[in-house]
Amino acid sequence: GLASVFMARDELSVKLADIPPALKETWQQGRWALGGVTVTWLPDQSYIYLLSAMVSTAETAEASAARLFLAPLTLLSVGFSRVLMPRWAYMAHEGKHQELIDMANRVKWILVSMVVGYVAVLLLLRDWFTPLLLSKDYSQTGSLIVLWGVLFAIQAVRSNYSAQLQVFKRFRDITLANSATAIGVLLLGAVLIKSYGVRGSMVTMIIGEVALAALLAYGFKNVRKNIAH
Repeated sequence: GLASVFMARDELSVKLADIPPALKETWQQGRWALGGVTVTWLPDQSYIYLLSAMVSTAETAEASAARLFLAPLTLLSVGFSRVLMPRWAYMAHEGKHQELIDMANRVKWILVSMVVGYVAVLLLLRDWFTPLLLSKDYSQTGSLIVLWGVLFAIQAVRSNYSAQLQVFKRFRDITLANSATAIGVLLLGAVLIKSYGVRGSMVTMIIGEVALAALLAYGFKNVRKNIAH
């Protein structure tokens, strides 16, 4: 970032006196965005701490190993978001709301299809690559890959609605929805992990993502009503 600013210094017309007002304006929505990022992290990473504390580090390691195989999907989803959100923000500014929504829907189903296809390939090749990368002690990898795949597919839907709400500056709605589901995930996780171990943890996160996606979809439905009016 600093290198980019240095390279573009001749074209920049920003003065130091312009920075505080810009930060003050950004903070109006940024404070909600900061809270949203924090509470999104909690349910996404809680399985590590809950599994380690309530079951064993071995089960935590197996869940994390299965997740590692799907790491490219995380990069893919983040990459789409980073590239498309500025474009969607521009479209919203230009009043091209329906075009924005249509593009977002296409991207959503493309990502879901890619998750399904990628997981299918992993399962077909599992007997080949698992012995190369993991020891024989990792016996649940196949079922965990499926559960992670389901979770990632739902996250693709949830992230899509979240990105659209961000474009329309509904950071407060996102943070409130994240807070509600984060609390539910932590409480339900403590119950299901005690009874079902690593699979209980995965099911908890899936339920949490479904609930969050539903809340965000409902929030965006209200945004669409406001746009229509």
